Amino acid sequence: MKTVLYLKGSEKGFKNLKRLHETGELTTLLGYNILDISEERVKPIFRRRALFQTFRDAFSAQTWRIGWAISAVLAVSLTLVFWPSENKIDTTFQTIYANKTAEMAEELRDVQFSWEAVDDANVFAFSQGGEASAEAAKAFGAGLWTARESLLETRDITLPTPLLPPTPEDSWLKTEWAPYFDLGRWTLLLWTASEFPDERAKSFWDQQRAIFDDFNATFEARLATDNEAKKVRHQLNSRVKPHLEKLPAPDKPESYDELAVNLEKMMDFLSIFR
Repeated sequence: MKTVLYLKGSEKGFKNLKRLHETGELTTLLGYNILDISEERVKPIFRRRALFQTFRDAFSAQTWRIGWAISAVLAVSLTLVFWPSENKIDTTFQTIYANKTAEMAEELRDVQFSWEAVDDANVFAFSQGGEASAEAAKAFGAGLWTARESLLETRDITLPTPLLPPTPEDSWLKTEWAPYFDLGRWTLLLWTASEFPDERAKSFWDQQRAIFDDFNATFEARLATDNEAKKVRHQLNSRVKPHLEKLPAPDKPESYDELAVNLEKMMDFLSIFR
């Protein structure tokens, strides 16, 4: 079932939303996974008073069946509106964002990805010279960058040119490299959580292990058709799994440090430049 949500706003606001969706920075809204954003001029169907009048007339009239139908539509609408998103990465983002501190924001501003520190824009982390490997690395880098800028509440989140998808007007989430984009987002979020682990419930780390399992299965399924999937799984299982399994570890702060260091190494290896 597809739900259409109408938003009233300016032409500029529409273009900003459209751009954020196309670059992959805006994937959910009010608990919905966004499929598309389009412009449509519509006339208002009901004002608040008119809607109340409709319901009152429906229940007071002899045609009670019509009133029942309207009630059913209202109930279905409410169910749809409050249907939560099942995207575990979005939930992780919301948890970290809700507990963001000034110290966390300062450290995120200091994060410098490998491609931001070099001048050679032709050095790729994956197999040398392969177009597919370059796209995978770009998608992963775009995910890293998007997660950082989203946590920092950057007002104009526009992907840097080297990180744009093959067709700039598309979103990485609409390409075959979507898992790499999502992996980039999660890697940055998990790194942030490991840098600031205070008072995170066991359920949070359980959810991260579930996300890990999802990625492990996703890239295992790509082994036959994606040459980079083997390298990703090696990074996940050698750098993330051994340390993530130990958390939470309130009496062993070094466990979080070990995870953070290994995530940094994975970022460097899988991102676009190194």
